[in-house]
Amino acid sequence: MKIVDLSRPDWRQDPKNGYTIKSVNNNNFKGNLILIEISKIDSPWWCEWRDFRYCIADLGYTWVTHITEEENYLVHTVFDSSHTLVHHYIDIIDKFWFDKNQKPLISDLYIDLVILPNGEYCILDQEELANAFKLGEISEAQYRLARKTAERLETKIAEEGSGGVFSYKFDCDKII
Repeated sequence: MKIVDLSRPDWRQDPKNGYTIKSVNNNNFKGNLILIEISKIDSPWWCEWRDFRYCIADLGYTWVTHITEEENYLVHTVFDSSHTLVHHYIDIIDKFWFDKNQKPLISDLYIDLVILPNGEYCILDQEELANAFKLGEISEAQYRLARKTAERLETKIAEEGSGGVFSYKFDCDKII
């Protein structure tokens, strides 16, 4: 299983890149928010989907990661330098925790979903999930959890758009 450090130490090597983590417990949201503001990056990160190529990390970009305690997935919401939504990237996870140094970590269950601002979405890394199961890197229960969660999210997204992944009311503009 992949263990991922959500504090993005590869980005934070430069002290100019802002990093904030906040624990939230209110009527709308219970969990953690991670805010990363990119002030320095060696080169932009680009994604391609179908015939669409778009940037997900560059100078002035902001990543807001929502980790709710009620779900076994987290949502990275990416904004460009003008605070326009770039995409939502959903990691399906087994668990979230803080290590002894208070670094936020996840055990990633490989399969991911991306939702574009126009509502189009795709499921990524299904083969990676299947291979991890075949190689014994994850259990059958973890494999089923990942598949079931991806299917549930795909249904919610198809029916409700990106709002379907948020089981809480949240205004990202108030964070950035």
